[in-house]
Amino acid sequence: MIDTVHNQRLVKAYELIDFIGTATDLESLVLLFGRAYGYIESLRDTKVLPSGTFANMEKQARGNFETINARLGANARSPELVAPSWNTKK
Repeated sequence: MIDTVHNQRLVKAYELIDFIGTATDLESLVLLFGRAYGYIESLRDTKVLPSGTFANMEKQARGNFETINARLGANARSPELVAPSWNTKK
């Protein structure tokens, strides 16, 4: 049975994995991924869950990271317009 501390770490890891998908800039993306990976590693070190669980957690974290990194990278190369377009058709 997982005790309260390990359960809290597990919940926090999954929350951070989900939050990776909401990152709006590269700095927050890297920060969220690093924090999530830290929780994953701390859970791995305690050996309270099967190793397949950690592989899935890492896969989810890396998948979210790659998706958002590609999106942010694409936006960095072709930024969206900030100012409104005043060209109107009548």
